[in-house]
Amino acid sequence: MGSDDSLVIKVTTDCGQTWTRIKAYTAADQLTNTLTSYIVPLGNYANQNIRIGFFATEGAVDDINDYDFHIDDIEVYVPSPNDLGLLAIVLPDQTCGVGSTLQLKVRILNNGTLTQSAIPVEYSVNGQTPILETFTQPLASGESAEFTFTNAIPFTNSGTYSISAWTKLALDQNQQNDSIKNVQVTRPASTFSPITFTGFTGANLGIVFPGWSEATGLNGNVGTTSGWQNSAASQTTALGSATARVNLFTNTRKEWLKTPAFVPTAGYVVKLRIALTSFGGIATASMGADDSLIVKLSSDCGKTWTRARWWTATSNLTNQLTEYLVPLTDFAGKNVLVGIYATDGSSDNIQDYDLHVDDIQLTLPLANDVGATDIVFPAGNCGVPASFSLSVKVVNFGTDAQSNIPVSYSMDGQTPITETFAGPLAPGTSANFTFSSPVNLVTTGNFSFSAWTSLANDASNLNDSILNQVVFRPDNFLVQND
Repeated sequence: MGSDDSLVIKVTTDCGQTWTRIKAYTAADQLTNTLTSYIVPLGNYANQNIRIGFFATEGAVDDINDYDFHIDDIEVYVPSPNDLGLLAIVLPDQTCGVGSTLQLKVRILNNGTLTQSAIPVEYSVNGQTPILETFTQPLASGESAEFTFTNAIPFTNSGTYSISAWTKLALDQNQQNDSIKNVQVTRPASTFSPITFTGFTGANLGIVFPGWSEATGLNGNVGTTSGWQNSAASQTTALGSATARVNLFTNTRKEWLKTPAFVPTAGYVVKLRIALTSFGGIATASMGADDSLIVKLSSDCGKTWTRARWWTATSNLTNQLTEYLVPLTDFAGKNVLVGIYATDGSSDNIQDYDLHVDDIQLTLPLANDVGATDIVFPAGNCGVPASFSLSVKVVNFGTDAQSNIPVSYSMDGQTPITETFAGPLAPGTSANFTFSSPVNLVTTGNFSFSAWTSLANDASNLNDSILNQVVFRPDNFLVQND
């Protein structure tokens, strides 16, 4: 239901000239798609000539909700003294399914005239042995209340589960309204298929990668398209694979890529590769002061998002695809969406560039896995000096701390220079290692640098190196006074 929609039951004692509201159902009542019995007391109108009206209204707010109300089996009768029943099995939003467990809630209604307490309530999943617990609070005639079972339902495997629940009042005089049967919930898989963006055209994401979606807006809930496009041919060649790219150059971009829902196992992380290039090209570029690429996580099907990891101008992203890991520690066992969110903030900076993402997957980190993700040159926009200290950013992608890491660099394909980073480097952290011997550029011009790590027992060599970073040494010139 919409935020101000309602179904109102009204009574008139003057043949419709005035009406009194005696009951209303709104979004807060969480009506279901199963016909459910409700009672509305008429004790205040005994021995009076009345008419009853059922008034449905969508209020003054034009909500996006589009649905049908149904009513049936309307009767005026004298309730039984003992008559309990279930109004609903109360579930979280099922758009994305459930997680690995569910704390089941039911809504109980006292249809009888006597107050009831110590009410037995049961549920069963897929017809298995029922779980019995007791609602201990008193429930007056005509009142309803929610009851949460202490024992959570385990959903060990992905798939569809059927839940039935019922009350078991010993002296219940009407058992037709006791139960809600065969309400289905779905637990998604524990992972999602890796996505490489091969075949992505900028307009077919959900077709080539089922379950993936696009959106815009601060909360990722606007529309089904975004500014994410496929990489240009020259970019695909230079980066070594097709990517999804978004062009940031204004102050209006709020662009989302979203995974299918999944239920991650403890220890797993999201792995992705990121690069930054000039707009439509392959040259290096820089981000605007308030631009950012953020990986966000949601456990409520996208209603709210938690920022898990982000990259800004200070991250110094390069024009080579570099691997990053995003922990899912607090989301293990939950129903999760991952959002890749690119925004150019509120300031219209002068920078105009493409952000690239690729190879997004769910993985279990390796124990021993380090790599080089950036070559750090002297700052400035006028090239590098003839002699400078070279640094390499070393990242521990693994789950074990690492020490004594061999780090190498080569200039223009010459004999590598290798030194040892003593560490220790904790899991998931990075550090800049500076070579003790300076780089000496004898001539002017462009120079190409590559750097890598060589951990002896490294379990993955895919993220060890950063290649072909080009810098320029300008000509020397002498300023003379006339």
